[in-house]
Amino acid sequence: MILLVCLAAAAALGAVRYWVEPAQCSGCGDCSRVCPTGAVSIENGKSRIDPETCIGCGLCQGVCTYDAIH
Repeated sequence: MILLVCLAAAAALGAVRYWVEPAQCSGCGDCSRVCPTGAVSIENGKSRIDPETCIGCGLCQGVCTYDAIH
């Protein structure tokens, strides 16, 4: 829980923002399943990260086997 609070604080400061490279995304949904805030959704067969909801924890990037999340 403390780690999540620290990550949320860092994201609030604009330290980390993730985005999806659609050409590399397979739309498998692994990233959306691990997102603790529900910031990752699948739209038109590709992942999308809501920058307002994302806390910058990096869990989505860690599970992406297609290197689509930067």
